[in-house]
Amino acid sequence: MRTVGLLLVSALMVVPVATANHLVIGFRRSMLVAMGLGVLAAVSGTVGSFEFDTAPGALIVVIAIGLFALSWPVSLVIARRHAPAVELMDVYGKYLWYVSIALIVGMIVLAIWRSRRAPAA
Repeated sequence: MRTVGLLLVSALMVVPVATANHLVIGFRRSMLVAMGLGVLAAVSGTVGSFEFDTAPGALIVVIAIGLFALSWPVSLVIARRHAPAVELMDVYGKYLWYVSIALIVGMIVLAIWRSRRAPAA
């Protein structure tokens, strides 16, 4: 259970920042938007866990990852408005965030799956 908690905390630190970096440019704006998204995920996950009788930590991270998934199309619309006429895409930097989020989600799923398969003491 300690590993699951560590993965949930690390995901909660990384995912709102990744979402904010999709939406805004600049350190100060990114920090403020990330804090707001973290609070939004925490409050909605806590209320949702009460309503749906689920684990609050996992629901908070799932909501944060959902916000990250929703920020991707929004960032494309924002980038189209402010994009120069000719732009070279940094393919590796662009997909690095997606790979890191996929790894975090995979580790969380694996930890939950392994904890459920553990024999009862």
